[in-house]
Amino acid sequence: MTKCVYLESDVTKASAPVLASAISLDMNWQGMEQKKFAHTFSGPYKSIMMMLDPNFTSSKMKDEDAPKLGDVIWLRAGGGQMVGFGIVKEKAEDPIHKEAVEIVFKNYNRKLKEMKLPLIGIDLYGCETGKEWVDIVDTIEDQLTDCQAVVCIPTNKLLVEVLDELPGEFAATAITADDNEE
Repeated sequence: MTKCVYLESDVTKASAPVLASAISLDMNWQGMEQKKFAHTFSGPYKSIMMMLDPNFTSSKMKDEDAPKLGDVIWLRAGGGQMVGFGIVKEKAEDPIHKEAVEIVFKNYNRKLKEMKLPLIGIDLYGCETGKEWVDIVDTIEDQLTDCQAVVCIPTNKLLVEVLDELPGEFAATAITADDNEE
């Protein structure tokens, strides 16, 4: 079991050899992290969108080969970095399927072991609040073994919210540039 480390950072700029992000089957996930992935990895991201497009999948793929909940779509980004997009929702507005998260993170763990890599960078995996993250973090930590997971959270405010929701005896505090000027 891995314990996640939390960092205020843009996951698309993480130097981890493997990055992980969540997507939904309906391609309408318009969260901040998905937009960053789409912009940073525009070429590979277009391939994912084509795979999830029902018109493409119905004409070019057999139904059993079409992406489904729990699948991970792997792409190679620049510099040999691997990006895994785990399908954890049917539609963007649906709740995250915990069973799909378990399957997806088993896949990530298998890939990390196969490639002998000790580090994975992940975003909040479709969670928009600290409360949502707390609902899936145990599942993620249970599935990742023998590696370090760095959870990249884009803003200090959201980082503090996530840390405040985690069980334990600590409380998060936000330190801003203004605090250091005193």
